[in-house]
Amino acid sequence: MNTSEQRLIQAIRFRITFVGIALGRGLLAGGVWLALVASGSCAIRDRVTHIYGVVMDTNQNPVEGVQIEIEALRRWTLNQGDVLKIVLTDKDGKYSVTVEPEKRHSRVHIINRYFVDSKLNAKYESYYPMMNGQHISHCCPAAIGQKTEYNFTLLSR
Repeated sequence: MNTSEQRLIQAIRFRITFVGIALGRGLLAGGVWLALVASGSCAIRDRVTHIYGVVMDTNQNPVEGVQIEIEALRRWTLNQGDVLKIVLTDKDGKYSVTVEPEKRHSRVHIINRYFVDSKLNAKYESYYPMMNGQHISHCCPAAIGQKTEYNFTLLSR
């Protein structure tokens, strides 16, 4: 084998090695990207948010017709938000709502609006919230992309 043939073989081996390294790095980068997306650590996240629950009085009777408002709070603002949906409790006091906040929203807030109905406002003075079965002191945030249960007990006047 002459010198020019040896150089050609070396060049081919170098290119094969280079392509193999580049391909391996590409596969590794693709695998890392896929792992980030699957774990939710990437900007691509499911923003579908489901909120559900029951509104009852202190005697554990369901309360029908209570407005539940779902508001999405905007990023980089103190409390500026957008109303996404308002639903009413059914005859069993149940409500369920699914929303998909925009990327400009950082969190979802649930508002029990019993007070807009004059009959309910005359009967009840406040409410006691429970999030996912736990009593909470600050009402009523929900994480975007999650399912959150909010049950409310209306307190009589």
